[in-house]
Order: sequence, then C-alpha cells, then structure tokens
Amino acid sequence: MGKLNIFLNFFYILLFISKEIKNLFLDFKRIFTVYFRYYNILKLIYFKINKNVNPSNNKLFINFINKNKKLWDKKNKENRKNRKKILVTSFVHFHPAYPYANSIIGKYLEEYYNSELLGFCDNYDLKSEIIMRSFGIKKFYYLYERNFFVRFFYFLLALRILKNIKNINKFLKFRYNNIDIGKIVYEDVLRRSGHPTLDEISFKLIYHLSQALNTSDQYKKIINKINLNSIVQSETQFIPSAIIFQYTLANKKKVYSRDGSKKMSIKKFSSFSERYTSRQEIPDQVFKLIYKNSRKLASKLGNKLVKNRFSGSKKEEDLSLRDSKWAHQNKKNYSKNDICKIFNWDVNKPIVLIFSHSLIDGNFSCGSRIFKDNLTWLRETLLEIKNIDKFNWMIKPHPMDWYYEFSKTTTENEYKKIAGKTNHIKICPKNISSISLSKIAKAIVTSHGSVSAEYVCLGVPAISAGRAGFGDININYRAKTKKKYFYYLNNINKLSGPNKTQIDKARIYSYIHSSVIRTHNNLLPKFANTRDVDQNKFFQDCNKLIKKYPHYPDEFKKMAFHQFRKNDPQTVNLNVLHKVLKIKGNKKI
Repeated sequence: MGKLNIFLNFFYILLFISKEIKNLFLDFKRIFTVYFRYYNILKLIYFKINKNVNPSNNKLFINFINKNKKLWDKKNKENRKNRKKILVTSFVHFHPAYPYANSIIGKYLEEYYNSELLGFCDNYDLKSEIIMRSFGIKKFYYLYERNFFVRFFYFLLALRILKNIKNINKFLKFRYNNIDIGKIVYEDVLRRSGHPTLDEISFKLIYHLSQALNTSDQYKKIINKINLNSIVQSETQFIPSAIIFQYTLANKKKVYSRDGSKKMSIKKFSSFSERYTSRQEIPDQVFKLIYKNSRKLASKLGNKLVKNRFSGSKKEEDLSLRDSKWAHQNKKNYSKNDICKIFNWDVNKPIVLIFSHSLIDGNFSCGSRIFKDNLTWLRETLLEIKNIDKFNWMIKPHPMDWYYEFSKTTTENEYKKIAGKTNHIKICPKNISSISLSKIAKAIVTSHGSVSAEYVCLGVPAISAGRAGFGDININYRAKTKKKYFYYLNNINKLSGPNKTQIDKARIYSYIHSSVIRTHNNLLPKFANTRDVDQNKFFQDCNKLIKKYPHYPDEFKKMAFHQFRKNDPQTVNLNVLHKVLKIKGNKKI
C-alpha cells in the first residue's frame, strides 16, 4: 500500500510539472493576446515606475479613467494616513463593473468613516488596478501566483494534507487557517473543470487545493500587516474570492458586498456565521417592520410584482436579473390540457415541477443542504421519482445550462440517462411561460432555489432540500434529511397548500428583495454580469453618467450613509420603505 502511494504521488508530481509547463505557455499567450493588444508597451513599462500613467490603447477607457479621476480628485485631498483601512478588492478580471462598483462603495465608506482606501487585486490585473487608482487609491496589495518553487511547495503540502483525507465527504469538512477550504476548493474545481460533482480525490482537487493554500497564506500575511476595518468585495465564491471573504469574517472584520447593478444594495456581512448567507437574503428587522405595520399592502405589491415577472414584464430589467429575464420573457402560454396532449399524459394526474439548478455554480451559497452538490440532488431526485408514477413530473433546466457550455453534463442529459424512457417524467418545453407553469403545477420541487418563494406567492406548495436565499421565513416544505425529502416527493397529494401567512410572507419577501432594498446608483449604468459584457458601451455609459453626476442628488449615497449610521446589514431605499409604511413628512425610522 505504501509503494502504491509513493507511485501515485510521483504520478501527481509529474502531472503538476506538466500543468506548470502548460501554464507557462498560457502566460506567454496572455502577454501577446492581452498586453500587446490592449496596452502600449512603452507606457506599460513606464506604468511600473509611475502609476499615474494609463498604458491602455482604448480611447474610451482612457477617457473614462480621466473623467472619473477628475470627479473624485476634490475628495482625495484630505490626508487619511494612520486611519482605519478599507480594502477594496477586485478578482473578476473580465468585467470592469466589479472594480468600478466596489470602488464607488469604497468611496462612500471612506468618506463616512474617515478611513483610508487600499487596493487589492491580482498582480497582473492592470484594468482593475487602473480603475481603482482613478478613485484616488494609491496603496495596493497584490495576490501573486508566485514562483515555481513556492507553488511546488504548496502542491507537496496539499499531497501531505490529503494523505489523511480518504474521501470527498471528509474533504468537504477540511479547514485551513480557520476557514472552510474543503468546500471552497470543491466548488472551485466544479466551476473551472465543468465537472458538476466529484466522487474521489483527483489531481485537479489536489492542484486547486495547493492554489487555495497559497492564496490563504498570502492573504493571512496581508491582513496581519494592516489596521484593517473592512473590505469591499462583490464575488464571494471560488478561489480567491471565497478565501478572502471567509478569512476576513473569521478575523472579525466586516465585508461590504454589492447586490444588483444599476439598482443595487450593499450587503454587510459582520460574522463568520454569515459566510453561507446569500446576498439576496433580506434584513430580518426590515421584514418584521413591514410585516407588522403594512402586511396587506406589501403582500399586494409583492403579488403584483411576481405576476408581472411571470408574465414576462420587463419592468425589473434594472435589477440585472439575468436568469429571471431568460426564464420569463418571450414565452408562450400553455394550458394543462395542452401539456397533457403533448406528452400523452392523463389530464387527471397532478403535474409536479422540478426546478433544476446551475450544476456548476452556487452549491454552497445559501447554507446547509442535504445533498453534497446540485448534480447529486438532481440525480437522486430523478431516481426517486422514476418510481412515483401517480404524478406527472416536468423537469425545468436552469437558464444557465445554456450559458455554461463547458459543463460536462446538463439537466437534460441527466434526465435522458436516468429517466428518458419514463413516460411520467418529461423535460419542460423551453418556450412555456412561467405564468402557465404556475397554473399547471400541483407543487414545485427545488434544492434551495428562490423559485420556491415565487411559487408560494401564487399559492403553490414548494418542497426544498436545503436552505434557500430567502432565509428562514418558513414558507415551504424544507426537508432536513433525505428520508423526509423523499417522503415529501412520494406524498405530494397529502401536502396542503401554503396558508395565508406563508403566502403573505413570500410576497413580502419578494417585494422587499426587488424594491425596498434597491436604489438607483447615479454612476452605474445597466450591465450584464457575464463575460458577454460590451466593455466599450460600459465605458461610454459611465462617461455620460459621470458628466451628469454633479447635477443630480446622490440618492444611493444618502441611503448608504443611513445604513452606516444605523449599522444596518443592508442598504434600504427609504423612499420606498416610507411609501409602503405610509410614513409622511420627516418622521425617521
């Protein structure tokens, strides 16, 4: 057995060297396809000496940086040395909105708390650094890939750690520097490899673990160097973002995270116990305030909002609800008779909808769950319902199934393998409207999706196998064990529909999430959160907004300052809140 382990480790080391050689070629490719294409090489060399130089070749980007710098120049003259530090981070390289929005939030925090902003990004991410510097951020910390020998050291450390971890379940519980490195690495491997589940320790897991250990130790040194008060960070999943997020909270520092785009909110995380809390989870005190004082009106508004969404209304497009737009717009209405005719189903049998998830994203974002990942949940659900033919089942793939083309499997592929020949289980038609589904469904099933809140709004019972993004407001049949989950699936006909209290709670949550915690930001244009973002249009739109900014009141800043003053967990649009509570005049909350 010892000789086998030695041979296996030697094999992994050869794979590591091979991977390093491949990465070296990718680095050269990055130099020629990114640096030579988008930057003036002479200016790029000078940028290493004088950080005020913009080495970009893109005139729109140069114009944007110059305008933004002028906007904040007046606010950057006060000496903020020896003050509490706020670290503005950016580790999403492909999208300029991440460093831009994070820096805007940073400036609000800097002004309110009289702090000093510091920058933190990958050492090669010039675009993020240039954007952050245009806000007057001068001091930077960098995350380095480091040299071959350091990376090799961490790979050997990963091998040594995994020597005592024999299976995936134990790996998921592994912690390092007091954070959940096992879960972070597992999710990172799923996302970057396209494999939606892992059943055994593999080279990719070892390699990603070595990267995580390297990142964690680097950030530990940084956080120990500075008098850090908080960080600003949008992405909280994957390597390195999840490591930075968790380690900051583990060290009792706050994390301010953007939720939304043009209409947005700032979510403040204050405790390590919140590390698996979704940014969509609304403040408990706001929910209780509205539920107690304006239950009927807020429920009515939430109901209208969900019905509009399901009908394909574009009124919510400012929220940048990418998945929502893909799911609800440009669809066709079907009746139950239509569906039964298409699938040759008995019209008297109830139809149950199963809403699948993105298989390589968001596995641990909401907290506790029964199944180890989204694909395991889907497979075990399909296997169970193969034997439940007293209901007809429609499987609805997640919209991201068609976006993540590199995923090694999809919901539809899994359906075909497990239940493709089963007459009472079918894939949902792609063009069916959400309003049709809500009228057809006897019940809906999800692992942990917020879709369960939407359907409860419309009186449809929902079954889930984990904690959802709406928190713990007790509106659905949430199973805590596999046994209970499978019991619910087998006994849907015995489950009562949501009562009035549950329906009201679901509607109020929907209204708060979509309206009460959303405020227009005068400096942020509408943008898609994907790699498909049109960067030139983004810079053009930003330039227009920067030009207009001094002429309009900054409502978002006002709401953010109210949040900071009250030490609230999330930005609240006071205008909308006052309206729903029917508060007039200058009465304060």
